[in-house]
Amino acid sequence: MQLFIDLIDPTYYDNLHLWLIFAHVLTAVISLMTGVWAMVVHKGGKTHRQVGKVYFWGMFVANFTAIVLLYWRFNLFLLGVTVLSFYAALTGYRVLYRKRPQNGRRATLFDWISAVAALLTGTALIVNSGLGLFGFGAFGIPPEAYGPSVVVILPIIFGSMVASSGYTDIKQFSQPISDKNWWWYYHMNRMLSSYIGLTTALMVQQVAPQLPGAVAWIVWILPAVVGTVGIVRWIRSYRRQFGVQPV
Repeated sequence: MQLFIDLIDPTYYDNLHLWLIFAHVLTAVISLMTGVWAMVVHKGGKTHRQVGKVYFWGMFVANFTAIVLLYWRFNLFLLGVTVLSFYAALTGYRVLYRKRPQNGRRATLFDWISAVAALLTGTALIVNSGLGLFGFGAFGIPPEAYGPSVVVILPIIFGSMVASSGYTDIKQFSQPISDKNWWWYYHMNRMLSSYIGLTTALMVQQVAPQLPGAVAWIVWILPAVVGTVGIVRWIRSYRRQFGVQPV
């Protein structure tokens, strides 16, 4: 509430930091709400498409402002979560423009650059965190009160997810997919994964500080664990609907 009160004060109009926080919080809340809305409405319908666009652009602004805000308080782990969340949303949205490669709607230069950037970012996060295992420390990782799980292990896990997403896309751009519904599962997986990233960032910022350091790490992985199980089960249900044997 204090944030909104401060924004009314003209003395804050030149406070870029404050306005970035406001834009980040506002668009994050919009994405949280529209994400659920897109999940429950009829898939492929007009409402789903319109709400999905609002969700994507909300994620774009929320993640962009999050990266800029790292200038004031850098956190390598949150950078990894932000990149993972945004790349998942970006590719989940972009796949709708390349779901028919047989008709010439293939990956563009933009898609290739995005995938390579994700691969390099994830690899950098893994390497940086891996150095911590050898006593070199982990640059930009949260306070030691959270324990070694957050300092080393969790950044490696999320870095692996980012790098894996980029590598998977690079391979996919060059290899045709026989399943005509591949883009449906891909779209679901990536958009839901982006929502998991958004939820993770929210819990890390708002819930973790309220918990004892010994258990605070749980909220860093809980959304990913629960969300991944949900994504797998949901995609399997659609495979059954489409008459495809679940894998």
